[in-house]
Amino acid sequence: MSHFEKLEKHSSSYGRVFVFEVERRGIQSWYAVRSVLIASVVGLAINIIITVWATVTGWLNGRAWGSTAVLVLLLVGAAYQLVVRRLEDR
Repeated sequence: MSHFEKLEKHSSSYGRVFVFEVERRGIQSWYAVRSVLIASVVGLAINIIITVWATVTGWLNGRAWGSTAVLVLLLVGAAYQLVVRRLEDR
């Protein structure tokens, strides 16, 4: 079973979109996929912090909580993929 099939087996909706994108680009190495996932987790975490700060201080209105929830779900999906793969490698 390839690592993409393993990702698809345990995937959230974010994971499915990610697997589709990886297959479309032709990325073959798990290390490349892992690098993209780590960058996604870092970027999403920074985006969540900024969005929460801007909403709490009044720069954004209350509707920003919806986009924050989506960002959190994307972060959870990416982190889940990293954790599942790490546990499978043991």
